[in-house]
Amino acid sequence: MITMSSDLLERIEDRSITMPRLVAVRLAGKPVTYAELADEIACRLEAGGYSDHSANAALFAALMNLLPYRLRTVGPHEDLRIVSSAIRWLNAYHGTGVEERRLQSVS
Repeated sequence: MITMSSDLLERIEDRSITMPRLVAVRLAGKPVTYAELADEIACRLEAGGYSDHSANAALFAALMNLLPYRLRTVGPHEDLRIVSSAIRWLNAYHGTGVEERRLQSVS
């Protein structure tokens, strides 16, 4: 299970304002900017009525929606693998996950 913090969502939103064209993550090679990701998260939060505890589900739903259609037809396991990998990358890059500690110990 991948854990996320609300800090991650705040950092994504901050980056969408300060560096909107910067690529946040690549989903199977498709670049997704911070602005695109923040917009999708905002749409999910507005439409889904997420509480603070389930707001991270909005990130997952946003990434699923941004996943290229050609990959969504491969199967749910592949979708989950790609989205989980993207979330792990965002956690590591923004210093909010276990991966950060592993990356720090290497450098």
